[in-house]
Amino acid sequence: MSDDPKPETEQPATSAYARVRHRPKRTTKPERRLPVMRLLVVLVVAGGAAWYFYGGSWADISGAAALRALYSDTTFEGRTEGTDWTASYCADGTGVGKVGETEIARRWWVKGDDQVCVESRGKVDCWRFAVNSLRGSRLRAIREGDGTVAMLAVDKTKPKICK
Repeated sequence: MSDDPKPETEQPATSAYARVRHRPKRTTKPERRLPVMRLLVVLVVAGGAAWYFYGGSWADISGAAALRALYSDTTFEGRTEGTDWTASYCADGTGVGKVGETEIARRWWVKGDDQVCVESRGKVDCWRFAVNSLRGSRLRAIREGDGTVAMLAVDKTKPKICK
């Protein structure tokens, strides 16, 4: 009986791997992946920009001499409360701020060992400063009283208004 052929109802023994039906992997449609990829790119770019402008550590600038040196013959560019501005200061304590096309006379002085006060249009604001460890030309200023933060770029080229 061993010579008898196998009945047709019996199936040959196969490995478990061979019995599994292989299906092609489902892939996400390209049009579904595109918004996700765009979002990822936006997040990476935004994170890089934030790190570039705000990254690094901040070191407070203190000492009357250091603050006088910071303001003397310096132009700052910045943005405070949604307004872009520039301000140029001379070593004699005078300066000019510019918002749009409007120029505003200013006076500045060092208060204590950690603040510079600026008088403009009869209003006095005092600021504390910190310099960015990665970008030395980048400053952070915090206004005393309300804590408003301004990010500043510094240009130490002597302003034209200074003698």
